[in-house]
Amino acid sequence: MGRNRIPWTPQEDALLIENHALSETRLREMLPHRGGSGITQRKVILRRAGKIPASTRRTAVKDWSVLGPVVLRMRKEGVSIHNIAAAIGCRDETVRAHLRRHGMPVPGDQAEKVQRNCLRCGREFTAQGLYIRRCDDCKARERSCEFA
Repeated sequence: MGRNRIPWTPQEDALLIENHALSETRLREMLPHRGGSGITQRKVILRRAGKIPASTRRTAVKDWSVLGPVVLRMRKEGVSIHNIAAAIGCRDETVRAHLRRHGMPVPGDQAEKVQRNCLRCGREFTAQGLYIRRCDDCKARERSCEFA
């Protein structure tokens, strides 16, 4: 059985339409018997009906047909991801995602291979990441309780 839902009144709809840009907290203060998810769902319904304008969060969409080659060229030249993002006016993660889509390596995606001395046996080995401190043999012996 579903919950009994109170239908939205025309006055509540008018209030929501007029103040749709306010934060959820402010809207909940204005509509005290409505929950946050109910207000959000009603805004979606009113937006689909054309009574509330579409979201305006994305102010400008980037033209990646122009920016894409620039980003790839800058990265090949060794410019940092942070500086590329600042130059084209977007977030670092947007540049990282673009580089991944085009098969370019992104720092932090793959573990670096590092030469280490095992903390257990002292032999030198190639670690598959910065935080690996024991060689594969010692890890295997540990799993088989040989060191116990």
